[in-house]
Amino acid sequence: MSLGEAISALRKDLGLSQKDLAAKCGISQPMISALESGKETDLRASTLVAIAVALGVDCNHFAQFLKLPSDEAVSQPLPTPKRGRPKKADAPPQTPAPPARRKKG
Repeated sequence: MSLGEAISALRKDLGLSQKDLAAKCGISQPMISALESGKETDLRASTLVAIAVALGVDCNHFAQFLKLPSDEAVSQPLPTPKRGRPKKADAPPQTPAPPARRKKG
């Protein structure tokens, strides 16, 4: 089952039309149609959360349908940070302090 098929099945179980679901989650009906048909697969997390809320499910319900990084990519170690004081070339640039204001009076 694809993400679109899961959305469609939940929507139909609730007796909602695509237009009803679109209104509940604040996106267009053509977008709902494209998601359900598999024509649109690249969506924002906020869109997926809005659809999940409108369908009354936890957003984790759709996690199995998302493309996640492979285990190889996740298992790569992060680079070890350098120890000690940074060299001047590695140090972040210093921003000059604004000029002091003179009091009038």
